[in-house]
Amino acid sequence: MASPAHVPRVNIAGTFLRPRSAPLILIAEDSADNREMMGAFLQLQGYAVLGTEDGPQTVEVATKELPDLLLLDLALPHLDGFEVASRLRRLPRLRDTPIIMVSGYDPKKYRQKALDVGCTDYLFKPIDFDQLEQILMRELGPWRSAEKSSFSQHA
Repeated sequence: MASPAHVPRVNIAGTFLRPRSAPLILIAEDSADNREMMGAFLQLQGYAVLGTEDGPQTVEVATKELPDLLLLDLALPHLDGFEVASRLRRLPRLRDTPIIMVSGYDPKKYRQKALDVGCTDYLFKPIDFDQLEQILMRELGPWRSAEKSSFSQHA
């Protein structure tokens, strides 16, 4: 992704809100090819997508945009995924945001550490898109179910 998707925001009494037409997923991945591949898949599924390529940028964008879910590469430049997750978990507005660690590193060695720093799950690369879709449905399912119910009532 050359540039992040534009997400309109409204400031109401100091609280930033994003229109809830689609859940926002932040992809933190230093490989442009991987970022674009995941982004294309997610956009086809109807999600809004932003991309970052290093640890500090990920912390900055997540803090500003408040994504509904974060796909976080373990091996980011400048701050690794463990440190990014740890920093985000210390922020009250991101404390409960699902963070999925995405890595080609052996899950037997790194999954528990990812969970210990606050990640919700660990997804092994190369990405199994069926598994990613299951994780998204599990983590964002209640939102998507409510949205479909709301839509069907107005149709």
